[in-house]
Amino acid sequence: MVTKSVCTAGLLAGLLLFGCEPSNNANNSTNNTNNINNINNINNINNIKNGTCQDPQDNKLTQIHWLAQRIYHGTTEPGICMPARQKLAVGALLAEYGSSWSNICSATLVSDYHVLTAAHCVLSMYGGLMDPSEIRFAIGQDALLPDDVFNVVAIHTNPLYDMWGSTTGYDHAVLELARSPLASLDVEPIPVNYQLFNGLEGNYVQQVGYGTTEDNYDNSDRWWTLELVDSFKVNIGEMTVDGQGESSVCDGDSGGPSLYAVGGSGLSILGTVSWGDASCVDFDHYAMTNWDSEFLTTWIPEYDYCGDLSQEGTCDGTQMARWCEGGIIHRECCDEITGPCTVVNGIAQCQEARDPCPQGLDFRGTCNGQVATWCFDGQVHTRDCTNCGQQCVQTSSVVIGSYCVSPDL
Repeated sequence: MVTKSVCTAGLLAGLLLFGCEPSNNANNSTNNTNNINNINNINNINNIKNGTCQDPQDNKLTQIHWLAQRIYHGTTEPGICMPARQKLAVGALLAEYGSSWSNICSATLVSDYHVLTAAHCVLSMYGGLMDPSEIRFAIGQDALLPDDVFNVVAIHTNPLYDMWGSTTGYDHAVLELARSPLASLDVEPIPVNYQLFNGLEGNYVQQVGYGTTEDNYDNSDRWWTLELVDSFKVNIGEMTVDGQGESSVCDGDSGGPSLYAVGGSGLSILGTVSWGDASCVDFDHYAMTNWDSEFLTTWIPEYDYCGDLSQEGTCDGTQMARWCEGGIIHRECCDEITGPCTVVNGIAQCQEARDPCPQGLDFRGTCNGQVATWCFDGQVHTRDCTNCGQQCVQTSSVVIGSYCVSPDL
């Protein structure tokens, strides 16, 4: 990720290799102060009397990882519903330094032989395109101890991308691998989203990458974090997300995906990390894949994501239902509320499937009487406040929004 708030655009190529030291500027201090106040409000909500709350209910406070026990910049597992095969599809780009290879960016396997990343990740210090022999794709939790490493045979960047320009949406590259990761690993490519979508502001998207962490500038591990969608600049193909002063992507996460279940259950890539604030906890900017579809579809071939998976689907244990729809794999995690995954009349599903989020419902949500209702991971979540001896109100927290509070607070 390029940190434009600290480094000039002229240093962009160098940032790829060496990163940029975070700055403690006044804006970041203000953002962090505001978020401390928000977290105090959240803690007040979290620590109130919960009544008996005997029935299983959704808990908004545990869905955002940094509201619970956490690692400052991320978690080792995603906050959204994902099968292990898809988690493995997010890997690291390696470049050679002396006699060793180190991770410089993040990327995603999007077909059996193709990887999606950022265009600026495959440019040299002098602005020219790297030779395919100078870069590799590593899959595994630790990029320096990967499950497997794959050579690159071709690199394609959007010809309209300009490292000095302001059009974020062109910041895409597609790499062709020498061999398919599917031959050696139980990995499932993640599809690229080319659909138009509306109303995503105010909802959380899943980010992931191998970049710098709070206490490890030379991090080589894969970390996940959720960020709130702030806005879209359709004229330049940019999605802006907000780490809210708590957790977001950082240097080395460039090219990593933003994941969301467009339509409720079909996980796909919305964009790739292009640049962000130097604080690594505030605003980040993603190159939107649907905006750049003409370039991406030229180099990413049509791919059968479903394989043998039918529309009737299958249960992945008791915790996940998976099925094929519209040419991609859809999934739903099953829990105490939905009941376990069960095959009924030949169809695999959670016993009580959740509804997809309607337009206008976001994570901050609303009160339907005394029931707090919000959107998370593309699906509707609810909590009946009366079951906990509480009332549903619009809280003062800009993070939590409408939720259950004790009547005496």
